[in-house]
Amino acid sequence: MSGPDADVAAEPQPQPSASARLVVAVVAARVAFGLAYLAGTLRRAPIPWYQPIERTWSFGGQPGGLAMEWYGRTAVAMAAALVAGAVAWGAGARGPLGRALTRPALVLALARACGLVLLVDFAYFGWVLMHPAPLTAGAPPGEPGSAPAPPSFPPCPP
Repeated sequence: MSGPDADVAAEPQPQPSASARLVVAVVAARVAFGLAYLAGTLRRAPIPWYQPIERTWSFGGQPGGLAMEWYGRTAVAMAAALVAGAVAWGAGARGPLGRALTRPALVLALARACGLVLLVDFAYFGWVLMHPAPLTAGAPPGEPGSAPAPPSFPPCPP
């Protein structure tokens, strides 16, 4: 049968490229990492803590004694990023996201957003690393763990 009433084979949907899916996965992973790290910091969620003096690990909200949270908090955020990236990679293969990723303008916009996020990361972490907080609040000057004394300059002549 021919004509407008004939069954026409459906055109195959264009598939998104692997690079487009990768851009979506990287953006999703970066957003998940940032949100997991921030949420964990604000909520003081239980995480793995490393105690360097005892050379042990513990899990909880706030351990007693000297402990380092960076390793545990980063590991939890990396796990969240890995899951979000994998989900975005899979979702980008088909469905509404897959159809959207066939449009080059959208992929370029996502790549630009990812670059902007990285630029903000570099600026923020550069600022944090260049302006550290004092080591210990309230420790007497000269004691171990106290903040260094500010430099003293001679007064300017009038």
